[in-house]
Amino acid sequence: MNFEYIDQVRKKARISIDVSEYHGKISACLCCDNISAEDLLPEEVNADGSSLSSETMELKT
Repeated sequence: MNFEYIDQVRKKARISIDVSEYHGKISACLCCDNISAEDLLPEEVNADGSSLSSETMELKT
């Protein structure tokens, strides 16, 4: 893969590196069939869960 080209596309589309890393993490989990809710959650999450989407909250339950 040409990672420099992919990074140029990411920058032109103004996609933050956080979004790119998160997408990569999800893709890796799907490819390995090793998915857990904790793997899909962002590293920095409010303790009360207010930063989580309703879809993510469904994964946690």
